[in-house]
Amino acid sequence: MIEVELIAGLEDVLNPRERRPTPEYRPGMTVRDVLEELAIDRKSIVVALVNGRVATLDSELADGDRVRLIPPLGGG
Repeated sequence: MIEVELIAGLEDVLNPRERRPTPEYRPGMTVRDVLEELAIDRKSIVVALVNGRVATLDSELADGDRVRLIPPLGGG
């Protein structure tokens, strides 16, 4: 099983009509595939982590991976 976590309110950028109850993430998918599955624009993500390490959009996922998608964060 591949787990995907949306960080810091990223779920708020999802279009409610495009949300799927439980997308199925399969080994062999890439981070790009996950973004497409969730209908998240690449510009909404500043970093993707796979198992705590920075990943590229072409990083291939394996069973047991944990993906975290992080949007731009503001603060001061």
